[in-house]
Amino acid sequence: MRPIFVFSLPRSGSTMLQRLLMAHKDIRSVAEPWILLPLVYAFREQGVASEYSAYLSSLAINDFIDNLPNGKADYFSAAKHFVQDLYTRQCTGNEIYFLDKTPRYFFIIPEIAQIFPEARFIFLFRNPIHVFASILSTWGHGRLNKLNNHRIDLLQGPSLLAQGWEDLKNKSLAVSYENLVADPRKELASIFAYLEIPPDYEVLKTFTHQKTHGRLGDPSAQNYTSIQTASIKKAEQIFTTPYRKYMVKKYIRDTDDRTLSILGYEKKSLLEEISAYRGSKKYSTCKDLMDLGTLYIIRKFYLNLICRINNTVRNNVYIS
Repeated sequence: MRPIFVFSLPRSGSTMLQRLLMAHKDIRSVAEPWILLPLVYAFREQGVASEYSAYLSSLAINDFIDNLPNGKADYFSAAKHFVQDLYTRQCTGNEIYFLDKTPRYFFIIPEIAQIFPEARFIFLFRNPIHVFASILSTWGHGRLNKLNNHRIDLLQGPSLLAQGWEDLKNKSLAVSYENLVADPRKELASIFAYLEIPPDYEVLKTFTHQKTHGRLGDPSAQNYTSIQTASIKKAEQIFTTPYRKYMVKKYIRDTDDRTLSILGYEKKSLLEEISAYRGSKKYSTCKDLMDLGTLYIIRKFYLNLICRINNTVRNNVYIS
């Protein structure tokens, strides 16, 4: 068994790509594993809040790792055996690949490449305007008041994804979401060739029957009956008020030119696309400003973090 890692931002079409590929007889996948995130963050001193004190835990784990004969190399080796064993157990049909599609792996791309140097890496890129719009429409139900849960995806994700591609592009494959929905057969041909498996274009018909068996991922993807192209125009339906257009323009302007270029997009063209959006009365500027006021208070007083910790303590699970 050999792992495939799909690196992308959330709402980039990764669930659709996952279901397309798991329809092939040689590929197995399950929802979003997230299994490598806690293993890597175990020795990071920042980025985790826990009841038992993740910071003290990271100090202890780093001391433990430092006393291993080969230090972190031994830890990564053990992590590889542990995770690969779990991937293999998922391959109940003797598939030769297990596909791990976990969007927030963009935080740990270098470590994954160290743990699994022989893995296949697929980078899925999507227009950042459309990623933003899809986050708002799917998880925010069109409102801005839940953006805090996805600030890291929007603000940190693009640069980390771009840097991951720059580091691994000699052994990886880049896939454009826009190209995938426009000509799925052509993109699949490149993927099958990269994975060195027999082409099977019947997946374009059978992917709709694939179940990912998990709570995470695109909830709307389970209802697909074909490759969806309507999503390309979703942004125009979301960024309808003057403030929303200002907000997304600022987001694009603040994104590094090099990052956008690596992802395959040009800042000027993106800004022109936003300017061409026509306004409508679908959303209210007044409600937008109320939502943004709520977001400011949450960020100012770290209420989002407190809510996450309390939710973890009470329910032993937090899903953003």
